[in-house]
Amino acid sequence: MLSCLLFSSLTACSNTAEPRVPQKAEFDCGSTHYERETDLGRIWYGIALRRLTVALVMTDNGNLDLAAGFRECMMTALRKSAELGHVDASYHLGLRLGLKRPLTPELQAEALAWLGKAAAGGHGKAKLQLAKWSKDWSR
Repeated sequence: MLSCLLFSSLTACSNTAEPRVPQKAEFDCGSTHYERETDLGRIWYGIALRRLTVALVMTDNGNLDLAAGFRECMMTALRKSAELGHVDASYHLGLRLGLKRPLTPELQAEALAWLGKAAAGGHGKAKLQLAKWSKDWSR
């Protein structure tokens, strides 16, 4: 089952039409799944979660180059989902941006902006994180 998941995720993220394991980070972060889903924000959020799952497995297996590529795909899909108004995606994007190192003032501002959108959408954890980081980063 796991090998099927990894194989289908690798081929869905590859730039070529033929199934193969990509060399380094050659990824197409497209929406090849959820053909029947109509909420684009939800589609992109699902893609982000699948890419993160594969990135974690790749990291555990020592495939750091592939893991980095899947994380990049995950961030792209998460950003698209958040831009389409998906509240959970806005929260997770803000959280991931706020945890990046080095944390620049631009990243802080962007993280707070995404957390603010999620909080405005009623996301409870986003409200708490926004309050904490707003206080911590204003010092």
